[in-house]
Amino acid sequence: MTNSTPLLSAPNSPTSISHCHLATHGQFIPGNPLASFLLTGDGKQFTIADIQNLNSLDHLDLIVLSACESALGGDPNKLNGIEIASMSYEFLNRQAKSVLASLWKVSDPSTALFMQHFYTHLANGETKAQALQKAQLDLLSTPRPILMEQLKRSLSEPTQRSMVDIAKPTASKTPDYSHPYYWAAFTLIGNNL
Repeated sequence: MTNSTPLLSAPNSPTSISHCHLATHGQFIPGNPLASFLLTGDGKQFTIADIQNLNSLDHLDLIVLSACESALGGDPNKLNGIEIASMSYEFLNRQAKSVLASLWKVSDPSTALFMQHFYTHLANGETKAQALQKAQLDLLSTPRPILMEQLKRSLSEPTQRSMVDIAKPTASKTPDYSHPYYWAAFTLIGNNL
């Protein structure tokens, strides 16, 4: 990939790094899952083939794919045993211990909130599975005005403006972050959960 820095392969990635968070656009390509991709900062597609070419990721305890459809795999029209062949699975194949990824197209503001809660619980000593469950429960049970205030406090000023622009089309509808669409998209796979 021209003009990009390979952060997930030696020598650029010290083995002391235990977590990798990728917040980007992702797309699952039905009928051609190997063409599914994550979008890099320079606009290039990082495909399953690119993941398969990475060096070992055995030093990573957790990879978070904060990207749409990053846990989907296989061909939905065929039940041929490769339904698990997703981007997430390929990171596990490269020996990462676990992957947190999404099953559908996710909302940017609610995903930012979800990740904030997930990492707070992780930092407080919860296991990855417990942090996932508690972040889901947080979005399920916390009133929207409190969640929006948390989002506003946690983001830098330029990011706040971007999130406000993203949320404008839905502001009149007042998204209900307790709905499973907003908190149930993420799944945790792997070992040492």
